[in-house]
Amino acid sequence: MLKLRYILFSLLLLPFLFITSIHAAKIEMGDYTLDKESIIEDDLYVSGKNIKINGVVDGDLIVFGNNILVDGTVTGDLYLFGSTVSVSGNIYENSVLAGSTIKIQGTYGGISSLHL
Repeated sequence: MLKLRYILFSLLLLPFLFITSIHAAKIEMGDYTLDKESIIEDDLYVSGKNIKINGVVDGDLIVFGNNILVDGTVTGDLYLFGSTVSVSGNIYENSVLAGSTIKIQGTYGGISSLHL
């Protein structure tokens, strides 16, 4: 009987051994500006007309908008989809840029970049 209790107790604790930390992303809608002094320590998803990223995104940055300017630092992957896309910041991973007008002056650390 005591062995059965240990087995049941072990089975109850088993799911807690596989719990991992959950990382939520920050989601913004509408015109958005990330100031130079600001740091987002997570993935950032932005959808709006005018988007300016001057600060640091410590994660991936995914943006859908009309006018997109990335002048800050992105430590993860960068995905920008808009009419006017301008990147003059530091990008540490891969990037995908799509737009009518694309201007690239930043520093890229990723191996592959696709610019449409």
